[in-house]
Amino acid sequence: MAECASRGVIGVLLCALAVLGGCAGGGEVQRIDRGPVPRYVDVATRYNQTADRLDRLWSRVTVSVRSPTGKSGREAVEQAEGHLLIRRPHDLALSVNKLGETYFYLGSNEGFYWWIDLADRSRRLALVGLHDLATPETSLEFGVPVHPRELVDLLAISPLPMPEAPGVGPAAPPGWTRWSDDGRLLGVILSSRWGTRRLWLDPETYEAAMVELLGEDGEPIAISTLSRYDYVPVRGDGRVGPRMAMMIRVDVPDAETTITLRLFEPENREVSDRAFDLERLLRDFRVADVYSLDDRPDASGREGVEE
Repeated sequence: MAECASRGVIGVLLCALAVLGGCAGGGEVQRIDRGPVPRYVDVATRYNQTADRLDRLWSRVTVSVRSPTGKSGREAVEQAEGHLLIRRPHDLALSVNKLGETYFYLGSNEGFYWWIDLADRSRRLALVGLHDLATPETSLEFGVPVHPRELVDLLAISPLPMPEAPGVGPAAPPGWTRWSDDGRLLGVILSSRWGTRRLWLDPETYEAAMVELLGEDGEPIAISTLSRYDYVPVRGDGRVGPRMAMMIRVDVPDAETTITLRLFEPENREVSDRAFDLERLLRDFRVADVYSLDDRPDASGREGVEE
């Protein structure tokens, strides 16, 4: 199992889910004339009314991966359970579990991002990188072809940036808006770290139907399709909770892979610091081998990562 680490997270995850017990597995649209497109600042203001209330998230999840890497070239579909924890703006943790044991752990905090492989109890290993040193090349080695800080953007719960307070004259908006070619969706286009981010919103509810992360060449590197929206309770807030997608399907075209997350009983609630404490996770999980994605001498082992 440890040998799968060199293939990146997607390869490791497929190996992981196989070990944990997986399951094998229209027509022309009439255009709608919407009239003038809403201003970016107005779209962002309304969108953020929901996104601002999804700053923390705890949820049970099922994770499934569909890939053309099965035996004899057949498509492989594997599935497992886990937990998703988010604390914006930096913290993310996705665990893959079985019978109360953690087998894999994808994580991020303010400084680092990582993938911890615990499937082989005789050789526990981790891939670790610094956000500030992340490149498209290291992201390919990691197996997730987007900047690690932008993984949460694929869930469509990140607030849209607002114009900064103007000095002399009006501030330029951070993005712009347009109607989709068929007029059915409202597009929001922004710069991303390595290209462009496009959100396609329902113009009535302002809920995202799709998020696209595009590379510098304009080609998609990851596309999330969001559906089955439901309410998320907010601890300590008696109001009706914000809505978010309970199903997120992420397509990775270059890898010909689809990763699907299904959320169960999500809540906006306090999340423990320990879920995002890399040094503590490496210590608690007794990880023997830590490999740097940045090829830095001080990160090739525990030095620079642990105390």
